[in-house]
Amino acid sequence: MSNHHSNNGGGTVLLAFAVGALTGAAVALLFAPASGEETREYLGQKAREGKARARDAIAEADARIESAWAAGAAERAASSQARATAALERARYQLRKSNEHHAYYAAREADAFAQLALATAQSQR
Repeated sequence: MSNHHSNNGGGTVLLAFAVGALTGAAVALLFAPASGEETREYLGQKAREGKARARDAIAEADARIESAWAAGAAERAASSQARATAALERARYQLRKSNEHHAYYAAREADAFAQLALATAQSQR
């Protein structure tokens, strides 16, 4: 007796369901009382409605994202400014230790965070 169990039963059922749904839709279109032209017009109208709903949903999501971004801009600017200050202190420390290589990279990091803080603050306006 084999102890091997097949795990593809769910996939087979899902595939059968999808094939059945597509077949049912095709039969419904073939036997619908509307003409081919009316059916195409109906499907076209539904596609346009779906496209319009998708555009509306995208615009709404975009507005929410923009609102959330603006609400957090002050915190992001303050965080970037603090990180720039910390990186600048690391650069000064490394320079005092005569470690120019590390000081250079810490200064570049400080500059990047300062630019980020400035850009974030300017986007608030």
